Amino acid sequence: SSMISQGLLLMLLRTLHNVFQKASTETAGDKSMGPPVVDTKSQLISTHIYSQLCYDIRYTLNHPPLAELLHTHSQHLELLLGSLSLLQGMHSMRIALHHVRFPPSNA
Repeated sequence: SSMISQGLLLMLLRTLHNVFQKASTETAGDKSMGPPVVDTKSQLISTHIYSQLCYDIRYTLNHPPLAELLHTHSQHLELLLGSLSLLQGMHSMRIALHHVRFPPSNA
């Protein structure tokens, strides 16, 4: 297929990864801040510029020969997982700092 030979999926995945990287927080090497994550206040995210790109990737992956590239070419899968890792922790939950003790049950 010409979509495979022209590298459509690879181009879309690289673009998504670049968009998410440009929209991610910088920790300036401070490991206590954790890894960079996509900043929801970034204009790239808040204006939903990325949404058409995600749709295009989803549409492309509906074609079995293109979806198979995720299994046969590690670069494709690495880009997809790298993009998703930047989304991890966007809406972090509070971490419990203390153990809560419940009264013993009479069961």
